[in-house]
Amino acid sequence: VAGIATNSLFLYLVRRHTRPSLGTYKQLLTVFASFDLFLTLLHLAIEPRDGFEHPRLIVALIVFDIVIFVSIVTAVTLGTLTYIGIRRAQKISKSTANIQFTLLVAVTAQTLVPFLFVYVPYFACLNFPLLGIPAATMVGIGTFLTSCFPAWDAVIVILLMTDYRHAVMRM
Repeated sequence: VAGIATNSLFLYLVRRHTRPSLGTYKQLLTVFASFDLFLTLLHLAIEPRDGFEHPRLIVALIVFDIVIFVSIVTAVTLGTLTYIGIRRAQKISKSTANIQFTLLVAVTAQTLVPFLFVYVPYFACLNFPLLGIPAATMVGIGTFLTSCFPAWDAVIVILLMTDYRHAVMRM
């Protein structure tokens, strides 16, 4: 319910309260919110059960671990390069630079939320049994966090973006 409510609100805010200066970022926000809404509805439809501990396929586990590692390295690298690029830019106004930094913070949050709510729990659930560490508690926590992630994704961006935050306050 929270995921449906927050992402529906977020889609409304993106459509009605996004500054023209954000350009194509508006479409990116729409895609994120739509995907999170889809994940919420999918989660509701299939009601995930415990069972991350199915037969351990070493190749699949290695591929999963590599994907997580490459995703983290890529996100950190691109975020750092973007930050440096904004700091070094001399032909943009202070206002534009502030907007770019705000967007960078929002994108960073949109990267951290699934990392903390999805990647870390799945990583632990898949790797703990291989290391002989009981994963039952992590499976329960992981299922809970995965179901919460779409709602938190929308809430965090609404809170970070001044226009959206103000629009919610006016409601």
